[in-house]
Amino acid sequence: MIIDYNRLKTFTTVAKLESITKAASLLHLTQQAVSSQIQLLEEDLGVLLFKRANRKIYLTKEGRRINATVSSNFTLMENDISIVVNDLNSLEDTIVIGASTEIAELMLGDLISEFHKSYPGVKFEFILGEDSQTEAGILEGRLDIGFVVFSKEVKLLEIRPYRSEEFVTVASTKFLKNNKCRIDKLVDILDYPVIDFKPECPSLRTWVLKNDKKLLKHFENKTAAFSANDDRMIKKLVLSDLGIANMPKTLVEKELSEGITQVLLPGFKNIKAGIDIISMKRKTTSLAVQKFVSSVLLSCE
Repeated sequence: MIIDYNRLKTFTTVAKLESITKAASLLHLTQQAVSSQIQLLEEDLGVLLFKRANRKIYLTKEGRRINATVSSNFTLMENDISIVVNDLNSLEDTIVIGASTEIAELMLGDLISEFHKSYPGVKFEFILGEDSQTEAGILEGRLDIGFVVFSKEVKLLEIRPYRSEEFVTVASTKFLKNNKCRIDKLVDILDYPVIDFKPECPSLRTWVLKNDKKLLKHFENKTAAFSANDDRMIKKLVLSDLGIANMPKTLVEKELSEGITQVLLPGFKNIKAGIDIISMKRKTTSLAVQKFVSSVLLSCE
């Protein structure tokens, strides 16, 4: 026999308060909903749980026996759950995370180190790959959560924004000097080699689109002299004086402050890329996963 938990909880509440009206108020339900749940439970069990007289309700003999059993077990169950939730050191589980190598190395190490202090029993498994692979892992149930920049199946995913990265267009000071660069407007970039994460220069084109849609057609045939799907590799290429790149500002702040690199067209609008935490929509996640996601989101407040 499968008995509905919610119906049992409603039953014990009505029994305790001896009132459908009071139970409905406490449970944030309508009186009709409470009466309906009691009726359905009686149908499930095949017994009458309450009798009504003088506008009051009373437990039947069978109702009293069932209420005694259910109430005591509810108390034990709630106490056990409370112990698990409140005892941080007792939480044991394995969280399987999908992310790119770049995100894992630059962001997740510190987050997990901090989380491990409170939950030493939780283990982590990383499946590293591109955003599309992480998304597939979530949809196929192989991953608990993923950290991605781009998501396609938004209707199937629970998407929580984690952090936003501002991008700046930079080149090394040495590159600009060696090539005698004079970049006063967007189209001037067409004369110089570009470094991007794909050959068709998607990052550069997004930046151009944000600043002047009319100029986008001039960049349709522009291809990257060097492409790499990792910002750290793009940074190395920039520091090797090989071209112009649009990259996370946090990744080149030190070089900018030291004058090793320079921001091009500083008065122009910068693009931003968001990093999201994704999981399967309407899937019950473990307590460990819930705690980890909460701690990650709190870390960026």
